[in-house]
Amino acid sequence: MNQSKASFAQKLVQEQIDMKNYNLQQIAKLLKETFDKTYGIGWQCIVGNSFGCYITHLPNSFLYFSVEYFSVILFRTNLTIVIL
Repeated sequence: MNQSKASFAQKLVQEQIDMKNYNLQQIAKLLKETFDKTYGIGWQCIVGNSFGCYITHLPNSFLYFSVEYFSVILFRTNLTIVIL
């Protein structure tokens, strides 16, 4: 992921931490929805303090960082929309 997107994600997380009344699910939802709106659909987000992952993501669209007592994984997938 490029530095501007990574910095944007880290800033969003830090703003939530600074408010002192956050929860991890809210942070994941905020990141996913903000990145979908700002950079297009297909973003996925995992926030927690104990997890493993094995994912497929688009090139240059993966970010992992730790802050406070939790870690964040943010990545973009290639969505295929099926209309039934």
